Amino acid sequence: MGKLKSAKKANKKKLKINILSIIFVFIILVVVRNFYIKFIKNNTIILKSPVIYEEKINTNAIVLRDEHVYAYDENLNLGAKSTSRISVNTSLGSINDFANKYGLNTNIVNDKLEKLKKEDKSDELLPVEDIIDSLNDYNYEKIGNLPVDTYQNHEVEYKKYLESQNNIYKSILESNGKKIKAKNPGVIFTEVDGYEDIYNIYRMDLNLLDFNIKNLNSGKESHKKGLKIVNNNYFGLVFTINAKDIKKTYEIGGEITIKINDDYITGTIQDIDLKNKIFTIAAYFDTSFDSLNEDRFYNIDIINFSTKSYEIPEKSLITNKDLVGVYIRKPSGVVSFKPVEVITIKDKKAIINYGNEGLIKIDGEEMETVSSYDAIIKNPTKVKLGELLE
Repeated sequence: MGKLKSAKKANKKKLKINILSIIFVFIILVVVRNFYIKFIKNNTIILKSPVIYEEKINTNAIVLRDEHVYAYDENLNLGAKSTSRISVNTSLGSINDFANKYGLNTNIVNDKLEKLKKEDKSDELLPVEDIIDSLNDYNYEKIGNLPVDTYQNHEVEYKKYLESQNNIYKSILESNGKKIKAKNPGVIFTEVDGYEDIYNIYRMDLNLLDFNIKNLNSGKESHKKGLKIVNNNYFGLVFTINAKDIKKTYEIGGEITIKINDDYITGTIQDIDLKNKIFTIAAYFDTSFDSLNEDRFYNIDIINFSTKSYEIPEKSLITNKDLVGVYIRKPSGVVSFKPVEVITIKDKKAIINYGNEGLIKIDGEEMETVSSYDAIIKNPTKVKLGELLE
């Protein structure tokens, strides 16, 4: 009798364990199902506001300015600070122990001024390399021999620049280096490098800039104490780009955007040259002068491609009827397809084009693409098009 009762108790215990096991398994299945539905099948990414995606080309550039030298490697006693903005007739200070090391006199300068004013053209042109050597030797006497007449676009402006520069020399000679006054407005720089008249904004013709620009860098700079006034209304940059890296068309008169010292600047292309699959570009800028300092050479980024974009996981992409796109969950819960234009894929992330007012072009046909706050389905292979999600 006792054995029968023990058997009944054991059976009841097994039954309870089996029921508990079934309940436990059921709970596990429900949890797994809910997890699958919520975190795998129904998992979405809500698109935020678009961000700017850009591709850049890094290169070195030479700056060209409208700059006038008042003193080069002299013992200066300035009354104005570097980068100060000044107007015409502002008192600049004096040159201590002025010795006129260039051997100039007012008659020589007057002769240069008269020659510049004449209409006849001279065939005597000094090589640019010789001019740089003379400048580095503090010899400004040869400046008037620059090949002005070969530069048609800015010939008149450049002659006026040379006249202004020679008038500066004349005023310094007449004052014997004392009580120097500004002859042109702009920003004061207290360093000079000898390239002021070579890399000049009025000489942006690439036929005149016959140096190997790729090999010119900051290591070539040779700053000396001096005084010059730089026009802060505009400047130019000359740089090179490998043809294979370019993703857009650049043409004379077109715009180009660069990044320099964390500032974005848009300018106008003045000249382009292509040799050995290397583009050399001269561009003119009339904003953001303060992005530059006294340096002649800069490391810059050319904005090669820029557009509004979204970033989504690469696995969110799916192909539907030969179109690459994504599944989105509409507010009603229905799964819908939208095509996308993939710009690039990197580190398992896809950068897709924002489009133009929500539209992208595919094979010449405009199609509606994704927009902000769309719920992108993260695992599109787990759902079906038109399916109603919980």
